[in-house]
Amino acid sequence: MKDFNISYLSRLSYNSLIYISLVIFTFFLPFRGNISSVISILIFALFFFNFKELKRTFTFFLRNKNALFFSLLFVIHLLGLIYTSNFKFAFTDLEIKLPLFFFPIIIASRWEEIKKYSNTFFFSFVFGCAIATLISISNSFIVYFKTNDVGSFFYGGISYLMHSSYYAMYLCLAIVLSVYLLEYSKNKLRLFLMFLIGLFVVNIILLSSRAGLLMLGITFFMGLLYFLYKRKYNYVLIVSFTMLVSIFFILNFAPKVIQRFQKLNSQTVRKVDITKIDDINSRDTRLVLAELSLGLIRNNPILGVGTGDVKDVLLIEYKKNNFKVGIDQKLNCHNQYLQFMVTFGLIGIFVFIFGMYYPLLKQIRMHNWLFVYFIILVSINFLFESILETKAGVEFYAFFSIITLLSGNRKILKVKEYAS
Repeated sequence: MKDFNISYLSRLSYNSLIYISLVIFTFFLPFRGNISSVISILIFALFFFNFKELKRTFTFFLRNKNALFFSLLFVIHLLGLIYTSNFKFAFTDLEIKLPLFFFPIIIASRWEEIKKYSNTFFFSFVFGCAIATLISISNSFIVYFKTNDVGSFFYGGISYLMHSSYYAMYLCLAIVLSVYLLEYSKNKLRLFLMFLIGLFVVNIILLSSRAGLLMLGITFFMGLLYFLYKRKYNYVLIVSFTMLVSIFFILNFAPKVIQRFQKLNSQTVRKVDITKIDDINSRDTRLVLAELSLGLIRNNPILGVGTGDVKDVLLIEYKKNNFKVGIDQKLNCHNQYLQFMVTFGLIGIFVFIFGMYYPLLKQIRMHNWLFVYFIILVSINFLFESILETKAGVEFYAFFSIITLLSGNRKILKVKEYAS
């Protein structure tokens, strides 16, 4: 009995340490990537070096098929080492992708023990986004007072801690999580969350990210459908009012937002002629990247070019076509689906899509709308950015994919059943 109590207390302490680390991690996610990355390394160390827990951890994890799907992304990158030549970049890439492997394992394997803290993770992330937003706004005011440039409040100027597209994606999720937390909050906290929702909406508009604004519109639309379905008509009125105010704000006080969309004229978005140097360097960058990426996919359709060679192959293609922006900035595909196809071919993209959308179909049937929203959010942003090629994108996807999946499945694992 004494040995059992020591073992139980040791496990309890270990899980408490994991839990505290995850709370701190979610808070610092919206800040500069190195902070959350250091914490994620600490979490990985806690997981890997606790040998007594490893067997139990993997036993629980392997029984959770949904969680397995998300770890497949890391496995694909490991298999891509077989036919790669640039191992230096490959191992750097694997280091960035590591959260795709250990977050699903850590969270899914002990979900029954930490599920009661899921709302704490959500609030920690929302509060972190709020602090990061205030820091960015403060920085914009400082720059404005020095330069008198109103541009300090738009796009890169208002996105002090992170790229605007990524930050808009973070804030869209923060809005939905704030709405989710309203149900569990008392009066004062509810008012605070409603204030944060307004703050996040304004910040997304100022960020002027086309993907972010598109996702904000979809968020409003999904919110209307959800509250109509739930017959919460007071929330329908609030969402409708917020949407109308947002449109009014864009039309009257955010001209730079409109200008970004006006740049997408028929000449800019028409098919790129990669045989003409002037044409390739005057069109929308993402369209050029898409055209060049498709050419690489046609050359390596089945398995792609491998984990380590994708960066080299893209750079060679840019130089061959005199694509100056791509050469100077060493750009990736700026589209996660194309990035996966260039790297791992049709087999890789099939595993990627299956691993993401198979759980989605099941969660729709289970009415896990939080997970459904998250997958829609990242799916749209995958069209505009290679999200999983950066620490900010990988950590965001790895953590929230599994936490939103399991938060809608409170009984997905029964500890007593597998305790033996």
